[in-house]
Amino acid sequence: MTIMTQNCVEATPQKGPIVERTRYYQLTSETAWKLRQADLTRSEWELWSYLVTLDPFGDRYNQLPALVEVLAAVDISKATFYRAIAKLQEHGLFDFQVADVKFRNLLGRENSLKNATPISKMRKLSQN
Repeated sequence: MTIMTQNCVEATPQKGPIVERTRYYQLTSETAWKLRQADLTRSEWELWSYLVTLDPFGDRYNQLPALVEVLAAVDISKATFYRAIAKLQEHGLFDFQVADVKFRNLLGRENSLKNATPISKMRKLSQN
């Protein structure tokens, strides 16, 4: 089985014009066996096929597109996405590395203002 991946555009200085060629990913029997053993759900299969088109050869780590874009392309929820990447990693199909995690303390703002006048619950609700 062969899976077509993104087109690869290359400029060759010696030959002049830009040449566009399509790259193909050969699905080996070992990969097919791993996929069957993983018993992927439809959503997990969709995510795997989407990711393998972005990185067919696994020769380097790639930046994942914006999460919103991935969710729309694969038509899955955020929770399903995170469950699916955990399963893909667990079965050795992909490796994911968290490069940037942002966080915010939702309770810290209230508690950090020691000299501030307490705000009633009603006022808080009216400000939301």
